[in-house]
Amino acid sequence: MMGEHLQEVTNHQYLGVHIENNLKWNKQTKHASTKATKVLNFIRRNFYNCSKGVKEKLYLTLVRPHLEYASIACNPVTKENTKLLEMVQRRAARFVLGDYGRKSSVNNMLQTLNWNTLEQRREKQRLCAFHKIIHGGFELELNRYTTKKVDRPRRTHNQQYQSNSNFITTSQFATSFFPLTISSWNQLPQSTVDIKTTEPFKQAISEVDQTSTTTTRSKH
Repeated sequence: MMGEHLQEVTNHQYLGVHIENNLKWNKQTKHASTKATKVLNFIRRNFYNCSKGVKEKLYLTLVRPHLEYASIACNPVTKENTKLLEMVQRRAARFVLGDYGRKSSVNNMLQTLNWNTLEQRREKQRLCAFHKIIHGGFELELNRYTTKKVDRPRRTHNQQYQSNSNFITTSQFATSFFPLTISSWNQLPQSTVDIKTTEPFKQAISEVDQTSTTTTRSKH
């Protein structure tokens, strides 16, 4: 390029994100997990005598942002990568509640703390970003990536989208921002997609998630 020979690399860090030539997020996920774990270990060593409220604030302020950095785009698709990030939060839950019992349920701890899984949080963040794109909050040409459906299934809302078919169908694309988010968006209630502003929309999708969680629990 411009007389310079460009070296081919397998990955490159740009704006703090490790981009791999196979468009996977293994290196980025490991980097986020390692960085968050280092901070969590520091907090555990130095603030173990603090109250639950202080410990929780330390985690939410200093640790979780590392686990969620650029998470709208960097989706840890594989079970291994998802578990790698979730395990950091699960260790943090034990620390905050001071419960290291071998028979203690970490899932119950997460419910006590009212913490969604990181996977659930990523889905909400993607939905909020998509909502902003639709309503002009981001300068992005939506029509390049997705179009509204002409026909829609019964009992669904009237703002259904579909990914443009001119993109190559690969597993990397199928698990990228637009296909994943469109699938979640198309399942939202009509009353939720009708909301025009961001904060009420955030609240609405949180309530939808809470309702589905309650329904799931009642079935067991």
